[in-house]
Amino acid sequence: MPGPNVAYRYSALNTESAKFLTYIIIFLNVIFTILGSIMFAVGLYMLLETDFRRWIIDLGMEHYWTGVYILLAAGVITMLQTFFGIVGAYQKKKKMLVIFSIGMVASMILEIVGSAFLLSNGISFSSIEDWLRHRFLELIDQYDFSDSSRRTMSIVQEWIGCCGA
Repeated sequence: MPGPNVAYRYSALNTESAKFLTYIIIFLNVIFTILGSIMFAVGLYMLLETDFRRWIIDLGMEHYWTGVYILLAAGVITMLQTFFGIVGAYQKKKKMLVIFSIGMVASMILEIVGSAFLLSNGISFSSIEDWLRHRFLELIDQYDFSDSSRRTMSIVQEWIGCCGA
């Protein structure tokens, strides 16, 4: 038979503030699930959209996909770890909340690394600027001899609105 202290041991878990925190954790996890789904959907769109894919392949920027894959993994981890957060908060399971916390840290690290990789390969004043300058000079030299070079330069000229567009 349990001693008299057993009733007090779990009384803190049933207070109104503990219930409020449980609902806050559940609400935030629903938002994280939505944001993880959006991150996964945008990454999947970038992978599957044919014009963007052709553009990356024609420019020879296959290394750009590394950042997209990292963000896809972060989106999946975010969606999976929210399950542990919701169940752990609702059922007050310590192990599930620990798994949730570890998943949250892992997804945050992946999101930072993936975003940094994409930004360093996609903005001006980055290391990619010199690479792009060299690549476009190659495309201009091959313009009369290669269909992919001609198509890529035509797309660039249409978007910029200059030269031969």
